[in-house]
Amino acid sequence: MKRFKSIMFLVILLSLFVLVGCSNNAIVETSAQMDIDEYENENSVEEDFEQDNEVIRVVLNSGWEERLRKKSMINDLTQIMNDSNNSNEEEQEDDNVREEINSDANNNEDDEEQINEEINYPYYIKINYQANVLNIYTKDENGEYTVPYKAMLCSTGAATPRSGVYSIIYKYRWLEMIGGVYAQYCSQVVGNILIHSVPYSRVYDNSSLQYWSYDKLGQSVSAGCIRLTVGNAKWIYENCPNGTPVEFYASSDPGPLGKPEEMKISSFTEYRNWDPTDPTEGNPWTNYFEQTTGSIIE
Repeated sequence: MKRFKSIMFLVILLSLFVLVGCSNNAIVETSAQMDIDEYENENSVEEDFEQDNEVIRVVLNSGWEERLRKKSMINDLTQIMNDSNNSNEEEQEDDNVREEINSDANNNEDDEEQINEEINYPYYIKINYQANVLNIYTKDENGEYTVPYKAMLCSTGAATPRSGVYSIIYKYRWLEMIGGVYAQYCSQVVGNILIHSVPYSRVYDNSSLQYWSYDKLGQSVSAGCIRLTVGNAKWIYENCPNGTPVEFYASSDPGPLGKPEEMKISSFTEYRNWDPTDPTEGNPWTNYFEQTTGSIIE
């Protein structure tokens, strides 16, 4: 009897083991099936990426490692498309900036042309190198510089331009010249070429005129500048603004107003160290002309 009970106990125990094992297998199989279902569901995912009307279709239908690899590839493709989109936007911005810059440049050119058109220079200067005459012209009814206004006796030199149109670019009340001499009412035209008075030996000293040079007005004796009387140099200094056109040419014809004359002063020892046309107070020529002609030379 005891043996029978022992056998039954073993059978029951064995049955319990079998039941537990089956249950565990079922659980394992169920868990495995769930993993497989989840895996298959995830492996059947499709993702569409659309950029610029182009569709990139990625089908995930391989193992877990392949899935991860393709996910990485998808991320890379997404980044590339985003970078491309950003690049296109930046290029568009650059194009817009370039168009804006070009537009501003064109507007600036138009504004500059408009400014040049609006500037109305009252005079046009023509310097006849051969005749040593400086002619001033004003505008006619058509806006052309054809009306003769003034003619001035001048002295040109070896470096004076023979042709070309320039303009007054800067002015100096007094300026040191080549050779350690000085000049009044200087209007710079191009490089070292200026329109100015006859030279002086000392700066700011109106009584140090080199009178022998004054007597040579009308001759080509300068280094290249255009020498005038103080009165004429002052007139240009005050009436011809920067930008006034200055044309050089050579002709035996002095111009429509002829060739002016200036007095010779070397023999006037009491006055000759001053320019007769200098309006500066203290000029001894003032008394001379008041006594002889009633007015000072202009």
